[in-house]
Amino acid sequence: MAPINSIFFDSPVKSMHGGAVESFCLHPQFPLLAVSLVADADACGIVSIYDQSGYPLPGSDVKVSETTCNTLDWHPSKRFLAIGWQNGYLSVRSEDQTSATHTVEKQHLTAITAIAWAETAPGASICRLITGDKNGQVMIWKYDLRSRSGPTIMSHSNVKDFGAINCCILRTLQQQQPMNDMATLARAAAEGDERALEMLVSGRVKNQKGSNAADAISCYMGSENGHLFHVDEKGNYVVLFDSSHYGAGAVRRLLIGPNHHVLVAVTSSMTIYAFGIEGHNSLKELGSVRLPGIKIEANVIWAGDSAVAIPTGQNVIRMFSTSTFDNYTLELPQQTPEETRNPTGSIFDATSDGRAERDMFAAGTAAGGKASLNDEVLSVSYSSFTNLLVAGSKNGKLYFWRYQPSSVHSSGTDNDDLQLDWKLEKTVQVQSSSSSSPSSMGEGDAGRATNVKSVELCKGHSYLAVQASSGVTIYEQAESATAYHSELSCVQLGAKELSVKTFKVDMAEQRVLTQQQIRGVAVSKPSENDDYFSQAIVVWDGEQASVYELNLDSKSGINDEATNHFPCTSSQLAVYEQSIFSLEPTKLQVRNLQGVVKQLLTLPTSSGSEKSVVVTSLDINGTTLVLSTLHCSLILFNLSKREAKMDRPQKNMKQLIPKLTLIKSCKVNSNGKLVSLLTEEDLTQGGNVGEASSRLYLWDTESDSVVFHDFSTERVASASRPFGLEPSSAQQIDDDDILSQDSNDALLSSNHDVKRELSGSGASSKGLGGRIPVSHFWSSEDPRLLTCEAMKVEPKGMSTSEQLGLSTASNLESSNNHSNTSSFSPVVVAMFFVDIPTAPLLMLKDSFPLPSNCSKLIGFDVPFHYCLAKKGTGSSSRSSGSTSSVVRVPMRDFAGFSDCDNTTKKAMVDFSFHIAYGNMDEAFRAIKLIKNESVWENMCRMCVKNQNLSVAKMCLGNMRNLKATHALRKAQQMELEVPAQTAMLAISLGMRDEAEKLLKSCGRYDLLNEIHQSQCEWGRAISVAESNDRIHLTTTQYNYARYLETQAASTVDDSGADINEDGADHLHSPNVQRAIQLYEKANTHHFDVPRMLSQNYSKLLAYINDKNEPGLFKWWAQFCESTGSIELALEYYEKANDILSMVRVLCYLQKYEQAMQLCNREGSLDEEEDALGASMNGGHSSSPFSPYSSSAKEVSLASATKAACYYLAQQFETQFQAEQNPKTFQQAITYFMRAEAYTSGCRLCKEAGDFDQLKNVASLGSMTDKLDAAKFLEAQDSQDCRDKALQLYSMAGQGMKVAELTRGEQKAAVMDSIVAHLDESSSSPEQLKEFAKFFRDTGLYEKAINLYIQAKDYDAALTLLEEAASVDITEEMAEKLCPDKSDKSIDSRQRSQLLTRLAYICQSQQKYTLAYKKFQQAGDIQQGFKALLKSGDVELIFKTAKVSRKPELMVDAANYFKTLQWVQAEDVVMKIIELYQKAKANELLALFYISCAELEMDQFQAYEKAVDALNEAEKELSKALVNHKDPMRIESALAQIRHRVTLINTFLQNDVTTTDKEQVARVNGALRAILEDSSFQRFPRERDIFTRMLANFLATEQNEKAFSCLETLHGLDEGVRALRRLFPGGSEAGPKDEAAMGKVNLLVEKVCERVDRPELAVKFKIGVNYGVNKGGNGINEDSYEDSGGEDEIERDLDEDLDD
Repeated sequence: MAPINSIFFDSPVKSMHGGAVESFCLHPQFPLLAVSLVADADACGIVSIYDQSGYPLPGSDVKVSETTCNTLDWHPSKRFLAIGWQNGYLSVRSEDQTSATHTVEKQHLTAITAIAWAETAPGASICRLITGDKNGQVMIWKYDLRSRSGPTIMSHSNVKDFGAINCCILRTLQQQQPMNDMATLARAAAEGDERALEMLVSGRVKNQKGSNAADAISCYMGSENGHLFHVDEKGNYVVLFDSSHYGAGAVRRLLIGPNHHVLVAVTSSMTIYAFGIEGHNSLKELGSVRLPGIKIEANVIWAGDSAVAIPTGQNVIRMFSTSTFDNYTLELPQQTPEETRNPTGSIFDATSDGRAERDMFAAGTAAGGKASLNDEVLSVSYSSFTNLLVAGSKNGKLYFWRYQPSSVHSSGTDNDDLQLDWKLEKTVQVQSSSSSSPSSMGEGDAGRATNVKSVELCKGHSYLAVQASSGVTIYEQAESATAYHSELSCVQLGAKELSVKTFKVDMAEQRVLTQQQIRGVAVSKPSENDDYFSQAIVVWDGEQASVYELNLDSKSGINDEATNHFPCTSSQLAVYEQSIFSLEPTKLQVRNLQGVVKQLLTLPTSSGSEKSVVVTSLDINGTTLVLSTLHCSLILFNLSKREAKMDRPQKNMKQLIPKLTLIKSCKVNSNGKLVSLLTEEDLTQGGNVGEASSRLYLWDTESDSVVFHDFSTERVASASRPFGLEPSSAQQIDDDDILSQDSNDALLSSNHDVKRELSGSGASSKGLGGRIPVSHFWSSEDPRLLTCEAMKVEPKGMSTSEQLGLSTASNLESSNNHSNTSSFSPVVVAMFFVDIPTAPLLMLKDSFPLPSNCSKLIGFDVPFHYCLAKKGTGSSSRSSGSTSSVVRVPMRDFAGFSDCDNTTKKAMVDFSFHIAYGNMDEAFRAIKLIKNESVWENMCRMCVKNQNLSVAKMCLGNMRNLKATHALRKAQQMELEVPAQTAMLAISLGMRDEAEKLLKSCGRYDLLNEIHQSQCEWGRAISVAESNDRIHLTTTQYNYARYLETQAASTVDDSGADINEDGADHLHSPNVQRAIQLYEKANTHHFDVPRMLSQNYSKLLAYINDKNEPGLFKWWAQFCESTGSIELALEYYEKANDILSMVRVLCYLQKYEQAMQLCNREGSLDEEEDALGASMNGGHSSSPFSPYSSSAKEVSLASATKAACYYLAQQFETQFQAEQNPKTFQQAITYFMRAEAYTSGCRLCKEAGDFDQLKNVASLGSMTDKLDAAKFLEAQDSQDCRDKALQLYSMAGQGMKVAELTRGEQKAAVMDSIVAHLDESSSSPEQLKEFAKFFRDTGLYEKAINLYIQAKDYDAALTLLEEAASVDITEEMAEKLCPDKSDKSIDSRQRSQLLTRLAYICQSQQKYTLAYKKFQQAGDIQQGFKALLKSGDVELIFKTAKVSRKPELMVDAANYFKTLQWVQAEDVVMKIIELYQKAKANELLALFYISCAELEMDQFQAYEKAVDALNEAEKELSKALVNHKDPMRIESALAQIRHRVTLINTFLQNDVTTTDKEQVARVNGALRAILEDSSFQRFPRERDIFTRMLANFLATEQNEKAFSCLETLHGLDEGVRALRRLFPGGSEAGPKDEAAMGKVNLLVEKVCERVDRPELAVKFKIGVNYGVNKGGNGINEDSYEDSGGEDEIERDLDEDLDD
């Protein structure tokens, strides 16, 4: 952001070569300017490099004989200049620590036409450069930073077919931002680099993070033949676009957007192409535009986020948007008033009369205004760092636009919106050089305006280079130099003009013209002698210092001529009395006012390797001088003696502030004990890179401790806080509380709680959050007072006038050293008290916004703050009426009596100090002798600020302010909150703003609302009510309406206007219309609007008809009725749907039939309610909270209809009493019932003696109606009346009464009828129990149980349920028998007992599932699961056990499933396994696997599956072995299982049938070994072993052994079963011939005879014969069929064997 008060210094470029300027190039980051010249003598080209002062750097000339320079380019971040010559030579000039020039010859054979540097990554040692020449040769060079041996070729490309290379541009991965490497410059300065030292001390360095650049080269080039191609670092090229296909001509210029995603190409026909970069070798054309009539020589540039700026050679700049593809113009403004007054005067230097305007800024007009028709734009330049666009014109003017994008524009954005993003800020007239010496470039005449040929902005500094016909000039922008001391202020107005103003005497502001440019100014302490009273003013420019003397006793004030001049190269000076302190690299020189050095002080270095001490800040206050160094050290000198001396060694502040990287500013208080600091800190822990800190540090030199106030978190850290511990988050304060522009009234209150401040480690400071301190000042008289100026940090993208810009000042404090990622909003000045009991304690005293006519704070002395006035807004002098450049802002404590004496000043400051720290006794002692009422009033105001009511009472007593005293006493009697009491006092003192803040702080918006109403601030009152005081919103609206109504009437009365024919004239006032709207919002318009408009009937009727609301219709109907207009009243009653009023009027007219029709009208509650609701809401939909919502409409209409029916019934009752007409009686009863007035109906029936009607009406009435009617009927002698009474008693829930009346009759039907009308709410438990006992005695147990449940006698119900076996308990009954948990009469233990009883009852009735639920509700999960197991519901059991996650339940469920037919149900087997696994019952699961194995062997002989099951059993037992109580038993079981598996595997290996006897012997031997195993436990089965052996014997015809084998089997059944397994129905395993069959049958016969069962052999032989003869050998089918078939034979055989 360009400072509001800034100065431009012009430095013409000076050269000893002479000649014409061809071109120039300004370094993007450093103040280096390269100028290409053509020498007059030999027409030889020369390139010279100049500094910011316009002087050539020594030895920087680069010259190549017999040729001229063709192109120049600076390295983006290093001090390297590349020069392309016409003869193809390439030169590289380095201007860093080692200046050198390297020229490469005979590589390019023709003129170098394009040149560009590649960005170098941080820490890299190689720089890369790309060049192109006229013959299409492209070369990529590398430049070694270490060897400095000159550029060497990396790669080469020949694109001669494309023609000459016109332009090239490099693309990096990130947008490069200007970087001033503070760490690098600091190291270079310490090593003796004078240029780095000069940059540091002059404040032109900003600490920013370096940008990361791409290592690889990605270059786009344009050729004369129209080719756009890409070249990589290896020299490979790819053609991306050919403009010659479109007739666009050669590619003359290439631009890359800020985000590096858009490439713009400009051709010779001024056709602009925009491409999207999709990759290095790919472009996507986005759009194009052709701009005919513009010369290609125009320097087309990128401007803003997405625009291209083209100087047209006319009075406009053409802008082309690459995002919307629209083009618009920026027009030059008309001649400004300043230019009209001084059309030829220089804006940078003094004219001959010395009184011309010195500021370079003229009041520019806004972009889009009327264009200047006699000027032409020749060149433009843009800086993305400052968002500044500058244009140079033919008439020698510079026009500055600021880019301020309001929002992100879409493709449909209007051109006017894009144009509004550019704000014209200033217009500058550039003049020719005033010097005619040969050292000045150019040939222009002095004093003559010349055209601006070229202009270029420095991207990273506040420099601007301009080439006019008169030569090249460098302009440097800096903030105005200011100084203040002892009521004397000095402000720089121009490059050589100074404004001097003293406030000690009534003297006009004086302006002094200096001989040198002003780079700094200092003011001394006043010198008081017997003859005169004077102050010295010193100005300097870095080369010479001048001393001016101000004599306050003389009317002339200050002389225009300096009293002394002396050379001084110091960039910082300070003045103390008659001494001037100037800084040298390692020394501090003390001079007298004549410039003679009288003392030389050596500055201590922080390390032995440090060659120089770089001082960043210098300050003198009292008798102490403090300075800060680049290495964050503080050095203090005592000036009270004859010679300055160091009282203490230098202090390195990094020891107390670990993250400190730079001390920007240091100030010392008047006694030299405290030093305040503004710093930069490493907030990212990144090393040397620092950012502006939000903390104001305070160093106590005696205790060597630090305290700080953090403006970002609004916290104060005391010395007791461990340093480095971040303070806690603070409350956020609304900016509205602090950004008021009234400098005297809208001052802030800190609202501190004094006790909390003193006891806690931190204190909250209200309204200062999110800010950064930028300047600070101590009082020169009171060492306790410190003032700080802070700016609020906002995200980038705010108004650009608030963003950072070209700012360079003479010291680090005055320069706005802030990152370009932040901007600043309005300034706040905060004043602190500093107390030093044992350690410094920082207390915020006050804070207020800087007045809108001030730009910054320049000094402070009680009772004023001295601020620099903005241009054109300074205060007026009382003596001369001229405008002053300095504004005095009084402290709030001294408002109204700032001219008081020193005694009063000291008393006020002491009072405020002690009040802030809670020292009441000291505060009273400080002011006890003050008699001035104005002083007491100001102290009372301070008490309001601090909410100290006890001191305020004393101040009110001394003020004798009875009104304020009464207001405070009344507020205390009302027991309001302390802030509210203070607010009442503030109102009495006229402190409205303070009162509002206090009421907001305590949340008393109702009182704030009342205050606004009392001050007739109705807009603010309604705003407060709507946002924070909703309960009083309608009241506020009503009061505002009454106010407007009164105002309208009083206005007419004051004017004396006559009332017109229609009524009062004031009813036509706008206030009346506004009042009507407010009455409507307050919902009082049904009465107040007719009252207000009652004098104008026509307007009132029109309003009523227009609003169409029932309330207004009813009001008008009542008015008409009162005036006798019955028919009109009836009409409006009908519009209002007021049925009651309509019936009343009809009855008055004795139109009873119409009244009956109205009451009997069908749909009166349905069809008409929509129309009524719409009219009630003015045609708008109603909300559910509206009084006219759907539910409200139903109630309203129903009530109106009932009221009408009741009124009509009363009329009929009156007629019946008079005429005794049965018809009118019936009509009266009917309408009483319609009106639901059953009591009146019963009364009328009693009077008429109609008992039937009485019973009917009473049955619809309330309980009281039923009882009254029942008693009346009971008293009658008729049995019929007695029955009606019983029915009414039963309806009324009087069961006991009915039982009493029917006692002894035991009529079940009557009791049923009674019970049907009983419920829990209308019957007592005793009554219900009485009826239950009746039903129990009569055997109706279920009804009895239900009544017991209604009476909540669950114990009796369960007892009866246990006794009555005939009652089948249902799920509904069971739910009723469960007491609800919300029933407080039954505790949880009783509830569990009842549920357990109910569960056992359900279990006894075999309702197991229901029993399970009740056990669950009772909490007995185990018993409930047992009941569930009895239910047999497999799925429910499985799901319940699985969900329960209880191992015992899972085991029980699995055990239950094992009792089922799980062999045939595979899903049951899987459930068993899953439950055992989830229960982690590994041992039980292993036993189940063993059972499965046995099942496979017994029933299916599936030994392979048996082995699998045993293996699973082994796994489960292995899991069970872990942490088992009896591991020995588990290990034994594991061994048995493994052995069984071994035996089974042996059996399976030998389970073969063969006819080889040897193999049979081996197999049967192995099988017999299994039988002889001592651990053999039927694994495998013995019968299967013998069966296999028997099969082998039979296969080898070893019948004897087979017989022996059969004998060995246990019993005949096993032997016969073995044969059946061998020959199951004559299978293929058996013999096939009759001989074999005979042997088998013989064997069978022997076995059967042995057991004496020959019949079994017959049956078996039949089966075998069938199986063998089945193949066709004459089987006896009949014998087989007679036997019943094979299945029957097998079945019979099994039965016989079992027997």
